[in-house]
Amino acid sequence: MSRFEIAYINNHLIIPDSQEIIEKGYPKNESGQTYGPDLSDYVGSVPDLILAESEDGIKGYLKKTDKDSITSSSRTLPLYLQDGQTKIAELTLKTK
Repeated sequence: MSRFEIAYINNHLIIPDSQEIIEKGYPKNESGQTYGPDLSDYVGSVPDLILAESEDGIKGYLKKTDKDSITSSSRTLPLYLQDGQTKIAELTLKTK
């Protein structure tokens, strides 16, 4: 599978190729979680770990379950590597 990697201190963020996701589906990590950019318009589902970018320009994955549980007007959520466990940044989501 083609992918793009970003190196963070001793860690690598893997971003799968969008075209391959459309053709083969989202890749899965060792825990069985799917990850990648939200291509639900093309593949019919949202991955468990959704590619996002912090205000500081740091890319990582936001857990779908965290995003779905937002109830306030803004909330800070962790961004992870594709393993869904290694926290690399925080993202502030603002809802309308």
